[in-house]
Amino acid sequence: MNHSPNHTRNRSLAPALEQRRRLRVALLTAAMALSALPANLDAVQPGRWVHGSEAEFATGKTEGVVVTNLGDVKLSAGTLAIGQIPEQATVVYSVVQVPNGDIYMAVGPEARLLRRRGQQ
Repeated sequence: MNHSPNHTRNRSLAPALEQRRRLRVALLTAAMALSALPANLDAVQPGRWVHGSEAEFATGKTEGVVVTNLGDVKLSAGTLAIGQIPEQATVVYSVVQVPNGDIYMAVGPEARLLRRRGQQ
């Protein structure tokens, strides 16, 4: 039986060498798998659209954004549809909910006050 210091040292290095060998095999396998992929994958390409008026946004659907009166698209806070505003009310000046659940809206251009009762 060989109990020299080199023999003992070689036995203690065996697990580390095996672990390195397995890592090299795994990396080589991953590299071969990646090289088999097509070079030009279909990816999402950025697009750019230019709109010149608020009317051009009217046909689209907005989710999580608002369109300002200047035509800017910005992230919005959470929204909740509370009902239909009369067509002649083209400007909403203010929206306030009172403790009983009623909602008051100041709309224009005729300076009208609208009320929506409770959770109708």
